[in-house]
Amino acid sequence: MPDSKRKRTRNAEPSKGETYKSGSVRKRTSGNQDAKKKEKRCTGKIEEKCCTGKIEEKCCSGKNEDKCCAAKCERYLKRKKQQRRKNKHSSRRHGNRDGKKKDKKKKQKIKRSPLPQPPSPSPSPLPPPPPPPSPNIPDTSKTSSTRKEAEKLRFDAEKKLLPGAKIAVPNIEVTVLKLLGEGGFGQVYLVRDSKENRYAMKTEYMREGISSRIKMEVKAYDKIAKYRKEHPKSGIRLLGFFGSGAIDNLKFFIMSLVGPSVDSLVTKYEISFGTALRLCIEMFNGIVDLHTCGFVHRDIKPENYAIGLNADRRRVYLVDLGMVVRIIEESDRMPTSSKYDFIGTQLYAPRTSHLGNVQTQRDDLESWIYSCVDLFAPNKLPWAYECDRQKAGDLKDEFFKNPPSDILSQIPAPFEEIMRKVNMVSMMQKPDYKAIRDLLDNAAKMDEIDFDEPFEWELAKQPKPKDDSAGKKKDISEKLDRTQLTIVENEVAGRVVAG
Repeated sequence: MPDSKRKRTRNAEPSKGETYKSGSVRKRTSGNQDAKKKEKRCTGKIEEKCCTGKIEEKCCSGKNEDKCCAAKCERYLKRKKQQRRKNKHSSRRHGNRDGKKKDKKKKQKIKRSPLPQPPSPSPSPLPPPPPPPSPNIPDTSKTSSTRKEAEKLRFDAEKKLLPGAKIAVPNIEVTVLKLLGEGGFGQVYLVRDSKENRYAMKTEYMREGISSRIKMEVKAYDKIAKYRKEHPKSGIRLLGFFGSGAIDNLKFFIMSLVGPSVDSLVTKYEISFGTALRLCIEMFNGIVDLHTCGFVHRDIKPENYAIGLNADRRRVYLVDLGMVVRIIEESDRMPTSSKYDFIGTQLYAPRTSHLGNVQTQRDDLESWIYSCVDLFAPNKLPWAYECDRQKAGDLKDEFFKNPPSDILSQIPAPFEEIMRKVNMVSMMQKPDYKAIRDLLDNAAKMDEIDFDEPFEWELAKQPKPKDDSAGKKKDISEKLDRTQLTIVENEVAGRVVAG
């Protein structure tokens, strides 16, 4: 075995007559002459490469015994340590060597791998992005106007925008008020224009080797905005788009401001059967609006729906379009398989995603069915605690073949027929939205649902009237408007659109 691969040992200097691994015998001597010889053996490059504390056992054994010895290494290091104590301004060579040691320690901390995490039931469709690069480094390829815009931005230590930063897009200039939320792919800020109108601004840093979700989202919102101009009554449950841009390596776009996600609200508040059904109907209408504009969402779940504010407080918006794709209507253009192994969140992902195929309109409705069941019967989906994707896909097949009786007893009766209709839709077939909507209306009539009734989170935040407030009562709608604004400021409303 070569010396470089020999196992290191921590044996001290061999005593008299002791045999080394190489087979040679070293005799213990005394006198100044022997000491001078040892000093000559450990000089120059040998001192730096060979006579350091951690590797002295490797270089001072076997064939290398003529060059260096453990005893000399110990004396050499001790003498250098005493010199550094006496003289703070040591020689340049010693200072650089100390600096290299510190750099190595820093690199070891940076490269330390994280602790293994248990498999998640909701895996991310893309790998986690690396830390964003510093936005303070100007790009000389940009124009002078872009550099002036970059100078207006202010960041904290975590590369997040500070309040007061100004960003301009065509026809609008906004000022950052605060951070609403953040996710794996960006941050969402509360911004305000010169007329005191409030918006949400989503940002994302450009990273090498990581596909940009905000790029697809901007394209989708831009085409949706053009479609809504031609068809004003379409896409009302999709967010408004007010412009986009990029400053250095920071991409951003401005959209409508909405309230908390449906997922956060149903987790915090105990909802009634009627509220769950109303949410399901609103979520279905959001999917129809997106399909009408020509896109498939591919990540339908309660977390990607948000409650509107003020006059729209009873409306539910479909958000986070970072994974949308255009609807393909020609069968000859349909790919045989997806370029991704899995897209979506495992708890709500359709069976098509488990098979690695391209998702179409029917798959959004399948994910919507899982989301509805989770609203009526939380954590009762058979694969809720299954981390294996293959097993979860098999359980979803069984769910449509033989729906569990305990789940059917907790959801509206027409949902069983809705499940059957969605399961019969083929890949290239357009779902019968009208038939599904009629079944939902029948379910609302059967349970006598009042769509004007306040939600639980609206009633929980209403201020109590005072005894001396006779003649000064305010309209209940104003109270509810204030309530929604309080919710959006106290809860992380922007988390759902941060990706």
